[in-house]
Amino acid sequence: MKSAIDGKPNFTSMGLVSIKNNGRARLLPSWRRNGSAGASPSRVMNCFGKVDVIMFKGVASPSRVMNWLRKVNVILVVFLGGLFVLALGCRNSEPHSVSPSTSPASHEVKLETVAFDRLKRTIRFTEAPKRIVSLSPSTTELLYAIGAGEQLVGATEHCNYPLAATKLKRVGGGTLQGISRETILSLNPDLILCKWDSHQPLIEPFERFQVPIMAIGADTLAELYDEAVLLGQVTGHEAEASQLIEQMKQRVVALISWVDSVPMDQRRRAFYEVWDEPLMTAGPKSFIGEMLEMGGMKNIFDDTTVRYPRISDEVVLDRDPEVILAPSTHRAKVSMEILAKRQGWDRITAVRDRQVFLIDGDQVSRCGPRMLDALEEMIRAVYPDKLPKVPAKEPNDVRADPGNDSKEDTDR
Repeated sequence: MKSAIDGKPNFTSMGLVSIKNNGRARLLPSWRRNGSAGASPSRVMNCFGKVDVIMFKGVASPSRVMNWLRKVNVILVVFLGGLFVLALGCRNSEPHSVSPSTSPASHEVKLETVAFDRLKRTIRFTEAPKRIVSLSPSTTELLYAIGAGEQLVGATEHCNYPLAATKLKRVGGGTLQGISRETILSLNPDLILCKWDSHQPLIEPFERFQVPIMAIGADTLAELYDEAVLLGQVTGHEAEASQLIEQMKQRVVALISWVDSVPMDQRRRAFYEVWDEPLMTAGPKSFIGEMLEMGGMKNIFDDTTVRYPRISDEVVLDRDPEVILAPSTHRAKVSMEILAKRQGWDRITAVRDRQVFLIDGDQVSRCGPRMLDALEEMIRAVYPDKLPKVPAKEPNDVRADPGNDSKEDTDR
């Protein structure tokens, strides 16, 4: 049974040959020896001895076959071991996976929400807060707008919308001096929402009492959208927040489309009076300045980088606005008769043509969900023929409620 090549047996087969240790061989179909008529089981045993061999088509000696088997064994061990490790890795990589259990000894795994406020502080929540105190009217309105109103337990005296907000426990006025820290603590809050630019001194004292406090407050429409997302995540009302944002975006598109037809050279020069003593206006970086621009008006103070700058009467006279706008809560200071009595103001085009309009003080002074109501009111006042006719109050109408003629009523 020597081959002509290396003097060793050489078998080829389309099947395989199995040789058992008891000396008996079982031949599977279609096997033969190269260059010979064939081989019997006994001749095969004489060549290989009593070892187990599994041989595929090719050339093999007993020692080479044994080496091959050893390699196969090593490969199989490595392969199976790898599968085992991979299975363990896949099981452990499942994020936040918890096996259901009714055992009292089982531990509940809570997902942690990490929030960042306007001061870049990090606030962590293991569950949605259920006792929130809001120190800003715009924040209060936003919480109700996203369906989180029932989680409020306290608010300021100026949080008057919606009607449910008027029934919340009052924690004082909106200013730093008017807020009662004792009243807030008595409500046992699990979250306080304060203004980032005016309530910073409150943060450290409440942190000492281990009460979470977030400094927020939007200054633009885009920031209002971001704040809605933030509060939606913190309070567990993400879907409602997304829905509110989408509705507001659609309304902005509609309002802007109505004033797009006004040619640029026919857009009216506008002055918005925030306060009279000292005389203050709204710059382009404020949300009121943003509304003037969206409403197709030319802000006569669009060259300032200050959100609410102090200005002089002389500059207003020099820039001669065609329209004057002011919040209705400030109406005692901006009536037509009072404006005409200001030195030189009787020569201003807006006063001479009686183009002075009061806008709802709450809506226009709060960067909240109702700011688009104020924007529509502005457009109806300045471009009355551009918006569809609807049964609504005239822009010059003041609120039925006399209101509070105070800067504290605003969110600035």
